[in-house]
Amino acid sequence: MTIDGQASTAATTAYGKPVITGLSGLGAVNASTYGGEPVTLTGYNFGPKKGAGTEGNTSFLDAVTYGPGGSEYSADRCRVSVGHTEIVCFTVAGVGSSLVWVVTVDGQSSEASESPVSNYASPVLAGLSPQRVGTSGGSKHVLNGTDLGMASTDSFLNVRLNYT
Repeated sequence: MTIDGQASTAATTAYGKPVITGLSGLGAVNASTYGGEPVTLTGYNFGPKKGAGTEGNTSFLDAVTYGPGGSEYSADRCRVSVGHTEIVCFTVAGVGSSLVWVVTVDGQSSEASESPVSNYASPVLAGLSPQRVGTSGGSKHVLNGTDLGMASTDSFLNVRLNYT
């Protein structure tokens, strides 16, 4: 509608973007590289526990991701556990430190740059076999330990051996 040369516009509103203020739980610090550990995200604008949809049983929570850039891993089994302020998720298999988290609620995402950080456990080497080899090189070694990373064809393990 135009009145005296001024066109009217439709009024719009939007909820605030989600904001993550804290991370806690087994998966927040030194998480197992196998995944499956709980992480509790605290903050605000996470939406209600339930309430969307015709039956009122769907959350507005679209996704929770994390990683060095905030999107490399998709957290597992996420749910709003306390309306608007708390989400519980489970880690997936992974590696790395200084991992930032991103929550997406009804199409709006939190800022990765404002996220608290989490990390996976550092690798621990428990054994090397064989322990002695010739000096000509080309030998294969088996490393045993914990939190060495994911077993897949696209992962790698960089090892520096110091000979004495």
